[in-house]
Amino acid sequence: MKSVNDRLGLSVTRASVLLVISALIGGLAGLMSILLCYFLLSFGGSEDADKHGIATLPAARIGGVLLVTYLLINVFFQSWMLELSSINPLSSAVLAASLPFFCLGLYEDWYGVLGARFRFTFMLIVAAIVMWCLPIFVILPTGVWLFDVLFFNYSVIAWVVSAISLAFMPNAFNTADGANGLVAGVSLLASIALSLVAPPDLIPLLRSVAIASALFLLYNLVTGRFFLGDGGAYFLGALTALCLIVVANSSVVSIWYLLSLVFYPIADLLFSIARRSYAGRSPFSADNEHLHNLIFAFLVTGPSDTKRMNTLTGLSVVIVFSGTVVAVNSLGLIASRSPSWFVVFALLCLVYVILWKALYRRVCVIGQTQTL
Repeated sequence: MKSVNDRLGLSVTRASVLLVISALIGGLAGLMSILLCYFLLSFGGSEDADKHGIATLPAARIGGVLLVTYLLINVFFQSWMLELSSINPLSSAVLAASLPFFCLGLYEDWYGVLGARFRFTFMLIVAAIVMWCLPIFVILPTGVWLFDVLFFNYSVIAWVVSAISLAFMPNAFNTADGANGLVAGVSLLASIALSLVAPPDLIPLLRSVAIASALFLLYNLVTGRFFLGDGGAYFLGALTALCLIVVANSSVVSIWYLLSLVFYPIADLLFSIARRSYAGRSPFSADNEHLHNLIFAFLVTGPSDTKRMNTLTGLSVVIVFSGTVVAVNSLGLIASRSPSWFVVFALLCLVYVILWKALYRRVCVIGQTQTL
């Protein structure tokens, strides 16, 4: 049967089924967001297969458009039609502060001319402006003595560290966006978990983010050709960072619990910077030695199963890291305010390093990195 859109590889029947599911998940906002993406695909927006980590098929980098469109339509609909408190100063500030990061990424997705240093510098400037104009996002003392003494007991230092943290997280999400379902899966679980401990004004937005992430996952996992792009990864990273800061500032929640929820993107970028610097390379350089790349290279056996193993890689990483954290908290094994989350965070670090070293020896030493 002829595909309704060659870039997603969907037949008319499959596309129709996905549209129905999208409407069930996201309502009218979800349906309108998907249809907008279909419309944009008719103008182009594809990328080469070798541009996206372990993907092997040409794809569309407009997942960020889906996320932003859904959130804007949904929160306005809830506020105006249902008279809910979705639009309030806090949620509006989070969305407004996240949009410049989305615009930067979308420009890069469209033109592909911005260097990594320029993008990070731009994010630092935007983050500094956000912290200056919206001091509610400046990180308050965390309750961790060393952190507070070094960073958060002095307003100027806290402002600088907060800006760096906000600029760091979009880059972390973008770096980790190399396998189907990985970043959106982390976002889905983190937004659900945060909605249970967040201030009331932030809860509707977090629930909407969870639904938007689920909508993206539907098309990403089914087609293997629908990607977040830099715009989507930057947007989710910035929005998640801001929500983490708000929750940390307003709730009695362990900072280690919050960091554990988004452990993989943070650890992957920090570890990548460290190993590149150790090897004498620029920390802004790209490579295929991320943990998810190594897992994929270990799992894949040939071209015929690349899409399946790509998805298995992304979901495995989500389950092992963020999934474990959510499960431990949901089962009541460790409360979100418990200092024991420091131990969990340390164990996650250990798991990451052990897995990376074991897979690096197994995969890279025998030359399989060329297939990534």
